[in-house]
Amino acid sequence: MNFRGIVLTKRPILFSNDLAGFEYLEQSIRKLQKMHGMNDVVVGMESTGHYWFNIANWLVGQGIEVALVNPMTTKRNKENRDNSPSKSDPKDALVIADAVSRGFYTPFAPKDEAFRRIRVMVTNREHWVVKSGRIKNRIHRWLDIRFP
Repeated sequence: MNFRGIVLTKRPILFSNDLAGFEYLEQSIRKLQKMHGMNDVVVGMESTGHYWFNIANWLVGQGIEVALVNPMTTKRNKENRDNSPSKSDPKDALVIADAVSRGFYTPFAPKDEAFRRIRVMVTNREHWVVKSGRIKNRIHRWLDIRFP
């Protein structure tokens, strides 16, 4: 989709979530750029789960700007597109592209390695704090049942 919201290709670009798929996506993007005489490109994606993370980092490494769209924005705008709450990958791609063309996104900027490691450590700590709380509660419950 171009910056005016005009769809440039009717076929979605299907690719696998690995290096070969990423390279195929880049080739497809460059081909569309050349066909339509465009200089700049922004790839929009939802920041749900973890599937977006590798492709976003790889695209930034290739000099392609990445825009993250809030999943709630996608959900709310989906019904506006065709007055239907139906879900499909091509429809989601159009809704995300539309949100990016209207400026409803956050630019993605990769974090330093140290920041990523700290984030993983904090996530692991939160997991183990919750797990240890559950274990403590279970032990208290067993003690209360066995020794009232």
